[in-house]
Amino acid sequence: MDRVLLTVTPPATVTDGFGQRIYGVDAETGDQVELLEFAQSIVEHSEFVAALGERVARFATVRHASYVHLRRLDRPAEDRLQLVSDLTPGWRLSELIEESFAANIPVDITVAIAVLRQLLPAVALFGRHNRDNAIGALAPERLIVTPQARLVIAEHAFGPAIDKLNFDADKLWRDFRVSMPASAGLPRANARADATAVGVVALTLLLGRSLELEEYPGQLEALVEGAQESRDGEAAPLATSFRNWLKRALQLNASTAFQSTSESQLAFESVLASDRSYVTSSTALNNWVSKVGGAIDLKRKPAPPPPEPEPQTEPVVVPAPIAITEPELVAEPAAPPPAMEEIEISLDEPRLESQLHVAAHADPDVDLDVVAETVLEPEPDVLGRSASPTRSGWRCARYLRANSSKKIRSPGSCSITSPGTRRRRHHHHLLHHRRKSRTTWWRRLRKRY
Repeated sequence: MDRVLLTVTPPATVTDGFGQRIYGVDAETGDQVELLEFAQSIVEHSEFVAALGERVARFATVRHASYVHLRRLDRPAEDRLQLVSDLTPGWRLSELIEESFAANIPVDITVAIAVLRQLLPAVALFGRHNRDNAIGALAPERLIVTPQARLVIAEHAFGPAIDKLNFDADKLWRDFRVSMPASAGLPRANARADATAVGVVALTLLLGRSLELEEYPGQLEALVEGAQESRDGEAAPLATSFRNWLKRALQLNASTAFQSTSESQLAFESVLASDRSYVTSSTALNNWVSKVGGAIDLKRKPAPPPPEPEPQTEPVVVPAPIAITEPELVAEPAAPPPAMEEIEISLDEPRLESQLHVAAHADPDVDLDVVAETVLEPEPDVLGRSASPTRSGWRCARYLRANSSKKIRSPGSCSITSPGTRRRRHHHHLLHHRRKSRTTWWRRLRKRY
């Protein structure tokens, strides 16, 4: 079962005899990692797998800024083997050199010195802590340069495992790009091998290109003699001190060859001290990495996917609209408003006065109340209740009876209104008429009688 999920669109990969390197995501932690999928020939070599697993387990607990952190060795299946490492942003040194050569950008001598001054201390540190073992697979293909121009060594656990392969120097170079010094028997990954690998990296930087398969190891001496250094875009002969250091690093003369990377580091610092023109410039290295690395990133960007063909849409049949006839709304005739009840109010006051006046003179003993009730015939109101004579009518009768001996010359007017009518109508003009008529009638009676 895969413990690493591959990215959907992995960037450019590096492939050699060990296998293919791709980017992925660790399913356990979710971190981005670099995955080395070993070749089938390596997976079938049990001694190589056992030696590599032991070294990876040891380095899994060690972290250093100059080395890529190795996480674990996975075996998803019987025929598969994967080395999981932390993802280090940047470019392989071999990629930078090849892109620089293709773009006709010479590698300045200050850039080569800046790279070597980072590589030598890192390799020497490894040798001091691992006296019995070496990196073994040191090469431009396994060196990473970060965007900050920092050099990091990758896959540094291959030393003891390479010895288990029992390959000769020529096969190791052609199949795995591993440089080994000349030896009487089978080559071994030791301190001399790491010193030789540093010399190959230095020669590659001075040439500004990767070494061809046929050039190592037979043409190394000729390449060193013809090597030049570039200063501000102009080629110049390589200094003698630098050339001598390069020959010792490449093990061209067994009597003067470096036996360890620590010795090679000290000799290189002596070369820089003897020639003041060899200065370390981090600015030049940053500019070179930014320029060449940017060009690589432009090529790494995946091409935009082709536009998807527009789907052929089938004609949509729209059904004919269905006419819906709504019923016509017929307005019902409005009900006529209820007829206003008309109440007739009799204001025939002179009739009441005349009857009372005649009755008072005809018979002094007549009961005027009875006469008033006769004159004022009660009429039923709108509610069916019988009306009664008004209070003003009784007052007229009582007044005539009390003054029956007096001569009544002319009858006045008296306002007689039904009490039920007053309560229902509430009209101001009726009330005003009642008050005005009653006041006028009493004034006439007082004057006359």
